[in-house]
Amino acid sequence: MQGLCFFKLERKDKSIWLIMIILYFTGVLVGALYIMSAKNTTVQYIAAFMKQLLEERLNATILTAFSNTFFSSLLINFLILFLGLSCFGAPFILLLTFIKGAGVGGMSCYLYASLGTAGVIKNLVSFFPYNIVSSLLILYFCVQSYQSSLALFQTHIIKTKNIVLFRCTHVFRTFVLCSFCTLIYALIELFFRVVF
Repeated sequence: MQGLCFFKLERKDKSIWLIMIILYFTGVLVGALYIMSAKNTTVQYIAAFMKQLLEERLNATILTAFSNTFFSSLLINFLILFLGLSCFGAPFILLLTFIKGAGVGGMSCYLYASLGTAGVIKNLVSFFPYNIVSSLLILYFCVQSYQSSLALFQTHIIKTKNIVLFRCTHVFRTFVLCSFCTLIYALIELFFRVVF
């Protein structure tokens, strides 16, 4: 009956969630601190990259904006799926969680540091909504993939009995769910881009 409840959290799941959330927010903090303490040349490089990224995003056609949002997230989902179906993917899933947090923290800090109050507004309006949805989906998928990778490792390397088939099918279901949610979000973003 373990497969019937998709979102049921066991005690072990809660500790993995806690680890993932701590890694994510540690990444946010490290990303923000890195931008705050970066040397002038690094900040100039980041500023040029951000300026180009924002210009491309604002000047992109509707189809390009949709595909950038959807396919970039889908690529990350495929990477997490691959890691979840690998015996040795668990540490890389933890690293990916940290890197996602560092990216969010660095971008938010840069927007605030370079634009001041306008940066806070830009964060709240355009950057945070996408990253809240994206981060929650990625965290959920990372937890499921981590458990699957760990189960595969325990079964094939340590030779313990585990519920590998359930974990692997759960990872595929989570991949479909996260990809579908990403598609919905990309369509919502497309709608607001057309309307506004």
